[in-house]
Amino acid sequence: MKIATSLVTALWLLVPSVSSLAASLDTNAPGQIPDRYLFILNISTSMRTRASVVQKTLTDLLASGMHGEIRNGDQLGFWTFNDTLHTGEFELLAWDGDNRNQIARRVLEFVEQQRYSRTADFSKVMPEVLALVSESRRITVILLGDGHEVIRGTPFDEAIESSLLEHEDVRKQKQLPIITVLRGSRGSLIGYWISYPPWPVEFPAFPPEPRPEPLGVAWTNNPAPEPDLSRTLVTTNRGPIVFAEPLIVSGTRRQTSALPPEPATAAAAAPAVASTNGFAPDLGQAKPSPAPAGPVADGQDPVMQRETRTPIPASGQEAGPRSAVPAAFLVLGGGLAAVAVVAGGMMWMRRRSKPQTSLITRSMDKRSDSE
Repeated sequence: MKIATSLVTALWLLVPSVSSLAASLDTNAPGQIPDRYLFILNISTSMRTRASVVQKTLTDLLASGMHGEIRNGDQLGFWTFNDTLHTGEFELLAWDGDNRNQIARRVLEFVEQQRYSRTADFSKVMPEVLALVSESRRITVILLGDGHEVIRGTPFDEAIESSLLEHEDVRKQKQLPIITVLRGSRGSLIGYWISYPPWPVEFPAFPPEPRPEPLGVAWTNNPAPEPDLSRTLVTTNRGPIVFAEPLIVSGTRRQTSALPPEPATAAAAAPAVASTNGFAPDLGQAKPSPAPAGPVADGQDPVMQRETRTPIPASGQEAGPRSAVPAAFLVLGGGLAAVAVVAGGMMWMRRRSKPQTSLITRSMDKRSDSE
């Protein structure tokens, strides 16, 4: 009884430890690679009359979570420029949908502190944008300007310029900011969109993510060679015996793809060491080292085809080797039977050799002995 009580107590104390261990493992599990969202605000003199509309546009975007585009853990940065580009003045944030109001408040407080002065020189901004796009897995750049920014170095330069010239009269009359969205995927710009307030900001769609190839054994369509049954036939006095074929291991090695390492949690999206552009290094753009061209080293698991074939025995043949245990029982039983037969025969012959007398003779002998 005491032993059972001790075991129950030990299990009861072990349950919280196991629960805490599972929770820590779940917390440290790798999450998704964060996307990047970068706001670039023109703070030249021409944007002073557009400041209120800029703040309203930022409020709408952040309150709606970029219209549902941004995910928890994605990185949020902010640059400003006039005749000089200013990076690293805004602390990089990790998006949290439950705290979107606090994030929006911090962004608006930063914008309200800006002083609109000097002229705008976007030629100093675009090279830094292209460099950031080249090292990002997925990035969205949101430019809030007056429409005089000359965008160069994208596949959409002419289309963007034509759209701005087409709506130049409306832009000058209403003194509204122009929101230009650029989207990049895996180091290249893939789309753009120009929005004119009060119309909502649109985002080009990202291309679908490629499905990772499942790791492990990859089965090929190459058929295994037919087994040579002539080497597995053994002739006995009871006929040929066919032994089962050994395991066939054949096939070719196939290069399997591995996903890049991902940050553990959304909080890990903040950079440990601040870079010049304010963003942490994007682990999604790390290029894997090429696989060696030589044979696979010891300890690696080659991708091979595995197939087991068991030949079907022909008519009148016995499949598999005969066991020696039943034969031993048969020999032992036969020997015991032979001994029993011999012993019975000797007893019978012994009784036959002894002289037999009739009942009359034995009674007369007994009577003569009595007289």
